[in-house]
Amino acid sequence: MTITYHSLGRSYLDPVELPQMLRKEEGHVPGIYDDLSENHLATIGIGVNVTLKPYMALVLRKLGVFEADDTREAAARIAAGKPAETNGQRNQRYARIVNDFESVIASYPLSRTQNEIAGTSNSEIALQNALNTKLHSYFAVATLPSPNAFEIDEATAKVIKTEIILGFSIGSFVDKGKQANLDKVLQDNGTAIGHDTAEYKALMSLYFNAETLIGEGLLRALEHGNRAEAWFEIRFRSNIEKEPGIAKRRYYESQVFGVYEPTTNVTSEDAKQIYRMLNLHRDEILKYEKKYGGQIGLANSDYGLSDGQRVQSVLELLSLAKESLIDDLKSTYPTLSNLSMDDYSSLDIYLDPGRDTSKDPVRENHSSFLNAVEYNAEGVEIV
Repeated sequence: MTITYHSLGRSYLDPVELPQMLRKEEGHVPGIYDDLSENHLATIGIGVNVTLKPYMALVLRKLGVFEADDTREAAARIAAGKPAETNGQRNQRYARIVNDFESVIASYPLSRTQNEIAGTSNSEIALQNALNTKLHSYFAVATLPSPNAFEIDEATAKVIKTEIILGFSIGSFVDKGKQANLDKVLQDNGTAIGHDTAEYKALMSLYFNAETLIGEGLLRALEHGNRAEAWFEIRFRSNIEKEPGIAKRRYYESQVFGVYEPTTNVTSEDAKQIYRMLNLHRDEILKYEKKYGGQIGLANSDYGLSDGQRVQSVLELLSLAKESLIDDLKSTYPTLSNLSMDDYSSLDIYLDPGRDTSKDPVRENHSSFLNAVEYNAEGVEIV
């Protein structure tokens, strides 16, 4: 099978698409905050890691630091009777400025805890104050940028995110962008995906979070045209840290990617693919949903998701596949014409049992059975 991708009908970089998705997932903090990772990285805006020099350069450009220093340097050269600065000299000066700010970050390690609000811990406040002081050193008092602090507003943060995606060049800091990098990964896999699709949008959200998340299992599923397996990899196999907050984000990203093809009706072949995926990973899926299923409601409330965007439980999500498969059974086998949808949960269908991995071929006879065990709304067996 091949995957048919959902067209967004507009650019995935439209403000209401990926930029809004990343804003929901990562939030916006105007000043410096600790990302709470193992290395406690200094971050700003919408998840911009300013310990990376190219990204620091982006922030400094938006704050007007390079422009202010260009003015100072030009005036100093005129006063000293020196020739205009060469591009090479300018690039070296920009690098020194970036290093100047990076040295401040290195001098103020962050140590926010999970129960502290971003930007409010003592270590974050200390670093924020130090960066404010460093910022002021590059401006005359009358030319200090608003709000006179090392901060970026939400609109600026979104622009920076877009530049990180599309690429940028600031002096010697050249970054071809995450879009070009992700495209290469997908092209090398033989699975180029149109940018303005829901699937690419979801994959870019993953890639932005960590490039390693576009891993072997996900790429193999895309290569094989197996949408259900790709959805599984995003939802259940990409929470490497086993953290509730990451589970919440993965639930959202997998919902955007979608387990169904963009058609009005779910075909029996699509339904079979979904149930092969469920049967292969059933224990892992049910165990994960039991542990992190509470994050589904939080994703919907915290991210403001409703209607077609709303994250669904596996039990709810697979109801369309169940209906398609049972309709197919009834039409194919007249003796099953009395099957009732209401007698079976969407978790009751076992299709093509016996495979150990998604690499194994499916069985031609599609061995299957229905289980009439009753489940509650959370997919827990009623005994």
